Amino acid sequence: MNYVLGTLSVTYSPQEGLDKQVGFIWAPTLTILPLVALPAFIFFISNLNTYWRRVGRSKCISDRAVSINSKSNAAWNARVNDFSFSFWAIVLFSFLFVFGFQWAGIYLPAYLSGDANGVQIDRYLVALERPDIISIPQAMILSAVGYIYTASYIAIFMLGLLFSLIITLDYEDICTTSDLESVEIDRSQLRREGQKIVWAVFRVVVVALWLAMLVKLQITYLQTDSKDFVTWIRTDAAIVLGASVPPNGWLENSSISHFTTFMMMVVTVTIFVVCVMKMNGIFTRLALYDNDYPFARDKPAITSMFLVIVLLSVNLVLVGRLNGFSLVLAASAVASVYVLAGPKLRTF
Repeated sequence: MNYVLGTLSVTYSPQEGLDKQVGFIWAPTLTILPLVALPAFIFFISNLNTYWRRVGRSKCISDRAVSINSKSNAAWNARVNDFSFSFWAIVLFSFLFVFGFQWAGIYLPAYLSGDANGVQIDRYLVALERPDIISIPQAMILSAVGYIYTASYIAIFMLGLLFSLIITLDYEDICTTSDLESVEIDRSQLRREGQKIVWAVFRVVVVALWLAMLVKLQITYLQTDSKDFVTWIRTDAAIVLGASVPPNGWLENSSISHFTTFMMMVVTVTIFVVCVMKMNGIFTRLALYDNDYPFARDKPAITSMFLVIVLLSVNLVLVGRLNGFSLVLAASAVASVYVLAGPKLRTF
């Protein structure tokens, strides 16, 4: 659709002497996010969900408690059904807030009035500045489709994190309702499955933070006076490295997506903190029957995980607000690749 309408690469002039690029192919939320980050997020959460439902859950239950695997699946399905309200709430929130509020409440009035009213000009609102490229009726349709896409990946983002939480709570419930003194319970197996969950949730959280990061990068770039996204990143790095180049400036516009990305970060980090706290409680209980493996032995790995999450979170907050954010972004990318290349669930 962007190709047909000619918005793959389009510029407008927010100030004299500046032709700012707002085209489709220059937006990380429309290139890197759907091609790399979102598929990775879906893969990791699907991998965790499939492993727990088919393998991990059964390993945490004694043979006498579950005679056939179908009973374990039935219990898991019942657990998921307990959160049916949360699933529907997430879907409704995503489409009512992201599509309904942001498109109908912000973009539609701008199209009808012909004035952006301080909202940042992007590939959709560029019709107000460049009607020779795309007309307002065309932009209305394009933006509606675009915000349905945005609402969809926000819903996937939140549903994926919810599944991570459900699996953690399911594991906790199994461990707290089992007779850990029984010889039928393999406590070392329980611990291994808990470690796998922490590692899997951590990878989901890392990719989730990158989803928020890509959105934040896009909206922050649109607020700068840089001519394109690559130049913006390159200029920031050059300043820190001592090059004599003019610093990036700011345009007078705003975006509600700054709040959206902040909430995405808060929810993501909270999910991981809850997961670690639950595992800490379970491992402490297991240590009562297996003193040679306290939770403290996992603290170095947990600390490393938190350091990566803090690095990503700080970078998300400081994007564009501090010279050198591009170098922190590069360090975050390296740390994330290292994390995502870790062991698979079945070979942990």
